[in-house]
Amino acid sequence: MNQVHGSFIRRCSAGFTLIELMVVVAVVAVLGTIAVPAYGDYVSRARANAALFALLGYQLKMEQRYLESMRYGEDEECAVPVPEVEQFEFSCSLDEGGRRYTITATGVGGARGYAYSINQSGQRKTLEHPKGVPSRSCWSVKGGRCDI
Repeated sequence: MNQVHGSFIRRCSAGFTLIELMVVVAVVAVLGTIAVPAYGDYVSRARANAALFALLGYQLKMEQRYLESMRYGEDEECAVPVPEVEQFEFSCSLDEGGRRYTITATGVGGARGYAYSINQSGQRKTLEHPKGVPSRSCWSVKGGRCDI
């Protein structure tokens, strides 16, 4: 009996069976297919938030400029340099002789498919979003609903 007990202990400590390893690999693969896209969405939303906050900061600087000169810029060129945020390109356009502006943030690279704008009235728009554009004027970071 002692000999049987000893061989059982040796067999159990020998390692994992092929089926056990296959089960572990399958579980890791399922978790990976769920976690990787969720992480990618999280990173994209974080990049979008950085662009949205840059738009808000730009709007504040443009309002300061307007208080000083009663114009947002001259000759169709915005007076305040556009912000720089990784994976977003910003553009500013003037209307009505420098009395109105719209700034747009458009995603490039990993943020492609995202585009937001804000104007001198503070009207926020989601121009493009991978999960849909909300029907009312706002910024959407999770798609289809107004978050900011």
